[in-house]
Amino acid sequence: MILSASGGLVYHARAAFTRIESLLSISGEDRWAPTRRCVSTHVGRWLAQVKPETLILFGPSAGYLLEKNFFNTIADQHRLPHIKIVAVDPDPLAAFLFRRRFSKSTVEWQARHDLLPFDSARPSAFAEFIDEVSRPSSKTAVLFLGLLGQLPLHPERATRPAGEARRILLHKLSDFDWASLHDLESTTLNRGLSQLPPGLRPEDFAEPSIAVSLTSTEVRASWASKRLQALGVGPELWIDHETEWLGSPDVVIPWLLSPRRFHQLGFSKTSIVVTD
Repeated sequence: MILSASGGLVYHARAAFTRIESLLSISGEDRWAPTRRCVSTHVGRWLAQVKPETLILFGPSAGYLLEKNFFNTIADQHRLPHIKIVAVDPDPLAAFLFRRRFSKSTVEWQARHDLLPFDSARPSAFAEFIDEVSRPSSKTAVLFLGLLGQLPLHPERATRPAGEARRILLHKLSDFDWASLHDLESTTLNRGLSQLPPGLRPEDFAEPSIAVSLTSTEVRASWASKRLQALGVGPELWIDHETEWLGSPDVVIPWLLSPRRFHQLGFSKTSIVVTD
């Protein structure tokens, strides 16, 4: 896990490289800044609506796609109760970095990789953990931060069929407010970009007529490909991250993960019913 291409040291190195880039940039912003602002806005709105006292956060790594001290800032802005964060991620380095980025928040770190029904030994592990963490007298919400779109990239870890795992997960989540930020699709570019180009920035996806129409991998990939090609950048084969089971995202958020890796993220909020 610590050496995974979708997380661990590779991800930390990419995040560190973007910070170095920001020091050399005229604007002082790193490549992930537009994505980070957009993600923080939508997650913040959800938290303001839900008003949790305990937030169970799955797969956050160091929280690179949220603004620094995000949780405390949101609580102050919206007069929310103090949010206790229970973060679940097996990456030991992420725990240290997460606490540094969100130093004003109360964080309980669980270095676990055996809870989600996709790869847990026991199908009841997820529900038991949620019940253990949830306090009957407080409001608990669950947020998956970049995790669910990475699971299809590691089929060797699966302990049960995906459809069964999804049903187990969603059955327990039906009792809670929950949300997910996840990869929808991604591609490799034929040349590197230093920042998201015009036409593929978060504000371009936010146009109502565009956002409503981006309902499938094929449509989103075609839409992004045309804009990249117009700038002389050719996307290669698109990877579907198999998150259609989460339904159409409430918002699509572009992310230039590295100079040659372009991702489209989805943010979906709460109470999604799946039949498989």
